[in-house]
Amino acid sequence: MPRFCVARQRLPCAAGALRIRQVDAFEALLGQSGVPAEIKRFEGAGHAFVTDLRGIEEGGDAGRAWGLFTDFLRTHLQA
Repeated sequence: MPRFCVARQRLPCAAGALRIRQVDAFEALLGQSGVPAEIKRFEGAGHAFVTDLRGIEEGGDAGRAWGLFTDFLRTHLQA
């Protein structure tokens, strides 16, 4: 099954922060390994930026990210 990742400039992790160059390397390794993946970048968006229905309805990055996520689920989790 394809993987889905929403990336921003820095993603928190146990060891500090996952930097965008690490996301680039991860994306390259997935491609080299033949693992289908979609990685979307939202520059300047904070961690967990899709936080409420209002933000989704207003559009912008939150609305776009939510739409991408629900499209991904519809495509890959159809029964």
